[in-house]
Amino acid sequence: MTNRAPLIVAIVLLLLPVLYVGSYLALVVPGGIPRVGVSNVDGRMFRQISREHDYRIDSELASWLFWPLEQIDRKMRPEAWEQSGNLLEEDVRFPPPLVPTSPKPNSE
Repeated sequence: MTNRAPLIVAIVLLLLPVLYVGSYLALVVPGGIPRVGVSNVDGRMFRQISREHDYRIDSELASWLFWPLEQIDRKMRPEAWEQSGNLLEEDVRFPPPLVPTSPKPNSE
């Protein structure tokens, strides 16, 4: 019987980069995960969309662990990463409130 330990070690070492890249691709969300909220600004309703985290799990470990691949990804797909930040747009589902007007006094 031959010793197969070197073959098994070689297979495991070759699979590690594949698992690393596969895990990155499964967890990354370029531009961040959108969080939607509603804001009231001067009586007008706005939908606020903020993009907070770049990974499906909110973890500093994921940011640290996948940092090298993220840098490569940002250079290869810059258009996918440009969506980060906050967006405030008027929410048309909520019309502006009707402001009652007081009757004008008679000037007699």
